[in-house]
Amino acid sequence: MTRGIFYAEEGKNGVRIALYNNRRGLQAMSISEKGQVVHAIFTRIARNYDWTNAFLSLWQDKRWRRSAVFHCRPRPGESGLDLGCGTGKITFELARSLRGKGRVIGLDFNEAMLKIAEERLSKASYPQSIRFLLGNAMALPFPDATFDYATAGFLLRNVTNLEKALNEMVRVVKPGGRIVILELSQPKLPLFRQIYSLYFHHILPWIGKTICGSAVPYCYLPASVLSFPEPDEFQRIMRCHGLKNIAYHPLSAGIATLYIGCVAY
Repeated sequence: MTRGIFYAEEGKNGVRIALYNNRRGLQAMSISEKGQVVHAIFTRIARNYDWTNAFLSLWQDKRWRRSAVFHCRPRPGESGLDLGCGTGKITFELARSLRGKGRVIGLDFNEAMLKIAEERLSKASYPQSIRFLLGNAMALPFPDATFDYATAGFLLRNVTNLEKALNEMVRVVKPGGRIVILELSQPKLPLFRQIYSLYFHHILPWIGKTICGSAVPYCYLPASVLSFPEPDEFQRIMRCHGLKNIAYHPLSAGIATLYIGCVAY
């Protein structure tokens, strides 16, 4: 893993993530480098991941996940996919909403995160409805039109090809099925945006360094949020990939955004 500090910078194609390395200066990460860096970061913070989400969200993340599950509208007998499931929080919420009458697959590319999800499985509601898989969001191991709905919580800003991952989500969901995406975002209210930026870009890395011994993972997280498309642009991308009835809902004054769409018939 290349060591350094992450920034979001303006480039010819919009905001991109760059890595500052003491020996090479500021440079955009290659696709392969980003994949390796993201995997290493989530391996390192796996045991602190849920705390990090709570801290980033000002302890609103549980409410956000429940909102994502609500908009999936899971019904008994349906099957769902939780893409980038991490430690399994959304997966468990989906299974609980089905009350054992359906199935949910949680897929993630990081072994350390999935290990925590598996450890929690025995204590989850309706564990027989849940299966965790190691896999790649950009090459899903499922046939077309397998699932009734799919979620992606805090995933798409971390993949090396956002449009390819979104296309895979659309491919594996049945026509008429729901896709719900939850992402961190930037607040719109000017004063709150300034306060949250201080919290996000300076306080969080300092606390991360204190707890984990390194600020690097907690510098990457703000940079990844800045690199994600703005809501209007992301909705355009969703439409280009065959999603209809698209809506988005800012959450907690805009520090997260929920995107919802239906796969076209």
